[in-house]
Formats: sequence, structure tokens, C-alpha cells
Amino acid sequence: MRFPRPGGPKADAPWIAGPRGTPRTGIGMVSGSYPPMRDGVGDYARRLFEELTRQAGAETVFVVTTVCPGSEPDPRVHRIVGKWNLPGVMRAFFLLRRLAPRAVLVEYPAHGYGRHPAIAFLPWLIRLSMPGVKIVMTVHEFPSHSVLQKLRGVFGFLMCHRLAIVVPRYREAIGRWVPWLKRRTVFIPVGATVARHAAGEEVLAALRVRHGLPSDAPVVTYFGVLRPGKGIELLMEAFARFRMAYPSARLLLIGHALDSFRRDRLVPLLGRLRLEEGVLWAGRCAEEEISAYFGLTTMCVLPFTDGFTPRRTSFMAALEHEVPIITTRPIDPFPQMAHGENALLVEPGDAEALARQMVELQGSPALQARLRSNAARLRACFSWPGIARQFLEVLEERPQESAGTRVCASQAPGGPDRSLDGEEEGP
Repeated sequence: MRFPRPGGPKADAPWIAGPRGTPRTGIGMVSGSYPPMRDGVGDYARRLFEELTRQAGAETVFVVTTVCPGSEPDPRVHRIVGKWNLPGVMRAFFLLRRLAPRAVLVEYPAHGYGRHPAIAFLPWLIRLSMPGVKIVMTVHEFPSHSVLQKLRGVFGFLMCHRLAIVVPRYREAIGRWVPWLKRRTVFIPVGATVARHAAGEEVLAALRVRHGLPSDAPVVTYFGVLRPGKGIELLMEAFARFRMAYPSARLLLIGHALDSFRRDRLVPLLGRLRLEEGVLWAGRCAEEEISAYFGLTTMCVLPFTDGFTPRRTSFMAALEHEVPIITTRPIDPFPQMAHGENALLVEPGDAEALARQMVELQGSPALQARLRSNAARLRACFSWPGIARQFLEVLEERPQESAGTRVCASQAPGGPDRSLDGEEEGP
């Protein structure tokens, strides 16, 4: 079977390509999730949409996403897809045809798509029937997927002009399936999905009163979903050791906890460690409240069981608020992160080493100040203006290295010649 060549004679059929001479302007974004839906990919799509809108000038930027009852109306956000099955994907495709963007950015995967494979057909529909439209798919996850999920992803990747990967090692994982797709990948990092909001002293004082926090109590914060694989149990064991040195300390847990995980594993563990009074459950919070909690934070501890990667939005949120961070060592080379300079790093699974780093950080105001100051510089690597600029450069087919990449490289120990990516491949 031979597919019609994109842009060839058959692609000009009126039923496929729409009216002749239709000018293509603007940028369309497709995301299965979008706020107020609870999904990190949706939060990412919102921040990218906002920054692209600021930078794209007179161009229109719009979003095609899932129906969400109760959401605030926005003429730029088209919540038209009930389910992302084939009829739902066709509904999104026909809207894209009607709005005629010059480029389409697809967020993949997203919780809103569900498990249906139809989303993988969208790049094919666009490529074969909307000549001249550039397709860029952001790949938020791939190596951990099942074989069937990977097949779905690769099928969609085939028709994309570029694949924006959020972790450099995704290039090799994709290349094991289709080697030449490696040449289409470009590393564009994620940014913080929680914006920083100013919280006055009155707000912080009210939070301290609500939780019974002494003014001098160290606050160790974890931010993110509380579920297996996040290192929560290890953090509690390390915090029990830390609290022996600082009895007034509190462990603040910000984020939704899976009911079964909290009931069956966390609550019994707190009982064994005698930490019931030392843990504060903030739960799922609004963005402004999260920002206020970071204002109370002495240190943010993120002991990922499989190591740090650049797609950790909880790390980006802590970085956005310039709090001292302790996390696990990167599983991939990441020269911008230096132990003792912009974060403290421990090996995954080592509660004793984690506790030692917490005690060292609490006892050294100079180390806290250095981590805060250098976190502000590392934050430039993951700024939304830089991320949006890289996407716009990809759409314009400029050289792969962008201003955002050069900023990150300049922060790496050893100088500006070290790139975030570690490997550059052309289109």
C-alpha cells in the first residue's frame, strides 16, 4: 500500500485540503488534558500556551482539548472532544482544518486521551491532508510504556516533523524502534507548572497558626503526588532521623495522596516511626497556596526512587521558588546540576545518607544561601520564555540550539561548551 505524498497532487482534493488558497497562520495545540483537569501534562500545556501567546505576536495560538464541565469559557481553548476515539480525533482534526494553523503542537501522552490508539492517527491526518503544516509532538513519556503503548506512539511519531523530547535518553529509546526517528528529536526541557506568587507575612503567619508551627521550626517539604515510586516512605524514615536532631521539625506533604497508599502504607509507617504529630498533610492545593507553602519551606526533599530526570515538575516547582533542594542523583548525565552548588544529591534508596544531608543543610545557613542563589541561576534553564522560544525556533527551522539551551550550557560546571543534550543531530 502506498500513501499519497504529503503536498502531492492528490492532497489538493477539496474534500481533503479545504478551500484553495486558504492562508495558514497561527499555532494550534492539541492536548488530551488541560486545566481544570488534574494532569501534569495539562498544566504543562497551559503554561506553554500562555507563553507562546505572549511571544507569537499577532499570530493566533489556540488549544484543542477535552470537554470539561465547569471550566471557564475561553474563545482560544476549544473543549470539543468527549472521548479521544476515532470520532473524537476526527472532530479535533476538522476543527484544525477549519482554523488552518501553520503549525500544530501535540502533547503526548496525556491522561485525557485514555488508552484508545486513535490519537496516533492525528499526525497522519494532518500530514496527508494539510500540506505545509508543521507537526511537532512533545513526548512526555516513552521508555516506561508497554509494547502496545510504544507502538501507538511510534505510529504517530512517523508523521511528525519534529519530536520534542523532555528527557535526552528518550532519543535512544525511540531510536530502538525506528532508528531514523532519532534525527527528528530535539530536547526541550519542561518548566515549572506552578507559578510563583508573592505571599506576604500575614499569609505565612496564618499558615503557621493553622498548622501549629513554631516560628523557628524547620519545615521539610515534599511536593507531588504521593504514590509508590516517589520515595515517600524513604523520606519518612530519613525525617525520623532528622527529627532526633531537630525535634520541632515538621514534614509538610503537598499533593494528592492515593487513598490505598496512604491508608495501607504511610499511616502504619508513621505509627511505627512515631511521627504522627510531626507530619502535616496539606493535600491538593491551589497554585497560590502551594506557593505560600514554599514560602514556609526550609528545604524541599524529593527522593525519587529511580533518580532525578529533567521532566520532574516537582523539582521545577521547588526551583521556581528558589528553595534549597535535596534529591537523588540524575540517572542521565546532567552537568548543570552540581552537588553542593545548586542541590544536594544522594543515591536512591539510602535513608541514612538522606538524613545526613538534611542535618547538614539545616545546620549551615551559608549552604542554604548558596543553594538558593545558585537555584535562581539554574532556574534559567527551565524558564517558560526560553522553552517557548525553543518551540518557535523549531517551527521556523532554525538551528537546534536555542537561547534557552545556551543559558543552560553556561550554567554547567566547566563552561559554556557543555550542552544540555550531550548530542546534537540535525533534521
